[in-house]
Parts: sequence; C-alpha cells; structure tokens
Amino acid sequence: MFDQLEALAKGGSSDERRKLISEITNLFVDNSENYSDREVFLFGEVLSKLIENVDNTTKKNVSTAIAPINKAPGDLLQLLAIQDIDVADPILRHSEVLSDKELVEIANGHTEQHRLAISKRANLTAQVTDALLTHEEKPVLQSVCSNIDAEISMNGFRILAENVKDDQALCDLFSRRSDVPVSIVTTVIPLMSPEARARLLEISEIQGEMVVEDLINKARQQSKEMTEKSEKQQIKANVILEEIVDGKRELDASIELLCEENRPLDIGFILAGICNIPEQQVINALMKPDNQPIVILCRISNLSENTFAAIAELRRKRLKQDSATVAKVKKYYAEMDIEMAKRTIRSVKVRNMSGISS
Repeated sequence: MFDQLEALAKGGSSDERRKLISEITNLFVDNSENYSDREVFLFGEVLSKLIENVDNTTKKNVSTAIAPINKAPGDLLQLLAIQDIDVADPILRHSEVLSDKELVEIANGHTEQHRLAISKRANLTAQVTDALLTHEEKPVLQSVCSNIDAEISMNGFRILAENVKDDQALCDLFSRRSDVPVSIVTTVIPLMSPEARARLLEISEIQGEMVVEDLINKARQQSKEMTEKSEKQQIKANVILEEIVDGKRELDASIELLCEENRPLDIGFILAGICNIPEQQVINALMKPDNQPIVILCRISNLSENTFAAIAELRRKRLKQDSATVAKVKKYYAEMDIEMAKRTIRSVKVRNMSGISS
C-alpha cells in the first residue's frame, strides 16, 4: 500500500498529490479511534512521506486535522511540529501526544514563535516552562505568565521576576498569579504599581500591615543592593574595556574571567566595544540558541579557541545545550575563517539589518 501511494503521489500533479493527502488524512481522522497501533503507524509513515514536497498550506491542513487526535502518529506529529510555525502551531498548541521531553527539545532547538505556541498549551509542566522561560523572550514570558494552568518552578519565577522591572505588561500578569512563592513576592513588590502590588499581596494570602510593610522594606533594600551591584559591575566592565583597548589587559584572559564569574552582560558589553556593534545585538547573539552569530562575533574579535570554549560552556549552562551541540559549535568556530566572518559583518552593516542578533 505504501509503495503504491508513494508512486501515485510522485507521478501525479500537485493538485492530485494534495487531493491524495487530503483523502488519506480524512480517512485517518474519521476512524482514528478504531485503528490498531499498526494501522496508526502505517498512516503516519504514509503521510510523513507524502508531505515531504508539498506546500505549507497542505501541511497546515494535515496539522490542523490531526492535532486534536489522541491516537495521532507520534513521528508525524514530531515532523509537523518542527516545520514553519504556520504548520507547527496547531500541533504545538493542542496535541496531547507530544511528550514533555519532545516539547523541551523543540523549545530549545527552534524559534521564538515555536516557544510562543508551546506556551499556550493547557497544563504545561514546570519542565516545559523552564525551557520556555530560559530564553527570556518578552512575548513568551508574558504568555507563560498569563497561562494560569502552567506550572512554574522556583527558577522560572525568578526569571519572570528579573524581567518584571522593564515590562509593565508582564508586571501586571505576574500580579495576577496566585502561586508566586513569598520569597519571590518580596523581590517584585517595589517594582509594581500600587494596584498590582495590592492584588499580588491579596492573592498571595500575605496578611497583616506589619508583615506587608516589612516585606516591602526588605524588598526595597534588596532591590537597592542589586542595583548598586549592577552599577559596580558595569563600571568594572568599562574599566576592563578601556584597559583592553589601551593594551594593558588581555582580551582572552578578561573574557575567560567573566565567563567564570557568570557575567554574560559584561561579556556582551566588552565584545560590543571591540566589534563596534550595538551592545543589545551582541547580548542577543550571546543569549539566544542560534550559534552562528556568536561564532562570527567571537571570530572577528580574534578570541582564542580556549576562550570561545569558555563562552560555549557559559551558553551551554544557560541554554541547557547538550555536549554534542557544544562540541559541534566549537568545531565550527575552529574552522571558521576570520575573513569570512568579517565579510559577514560588513554585509550585515551595509544592509542595516540586525540579522547578526536574530
């Protein structure tokens, strides 16, 4: 059956292939609960093969049709879930067949749009929300926070709390969650409007004026200390960059030290100064999963392979990358020609685009 369908699909016109895929999909959807595991597997094999070379509209139709099906073929779902977001969205939002492990892999390995779609699922576990929040993308942070059924770990709440200061919408959403740990509540209270503060205190069941006032005072002090620490680190980063430019300090040794101290923002600040590229673009390249931008930036900065390995290790911990990914990116760095990296940067600047940070 499979060979015959494949031959028919290859031999027919585009319209005929689309019609064939539609008929097979409808046949599966209409009787999915009655098929044996073997028959479900066969449908998955057939459709996975047939959709390889069809347009996204056809793929999306398949995705939309099978997303709600509890017996949908797992391999087909995984294939659709990593396609362009128009195709992947129904699967990522609605399929109950995908496991937490599969969702985490997709979250870590694909685009912000894929993570945003996953964030809208019902009954998200902390394992999945951790993977979503780690990337610290504003739309995803807001979406996870607004998903009342999403389970958020202590580390997840810490990430949200760190981003509340610069995102009023996130602040408002955060104040509406009843599961925020008290220790996290104390860190965000000073950053909130009176209305949001009152709402969070009420639903967090923190009662008593003296208790509330004590929490606010402690939170203000913590916020002040964090701000002062950040300012001191920034000043120190400025000094480091000046000494590197003046030849008084080695770039490689400075970057490796900052990696050891887990100071990615200062690394971004220094590389931005060395490369003459906007700091936010460098920080985006450093923090996001796509490896190519940071490889290019480090190569034009003429960092040694050992120093890049330190940056790769910092990214591995932050992005939860596996050892195979890190080994691959180190090899990529070692093989990249510096002239090619410079040409890429020049091309980006000429086009006046931010592709290096996307």
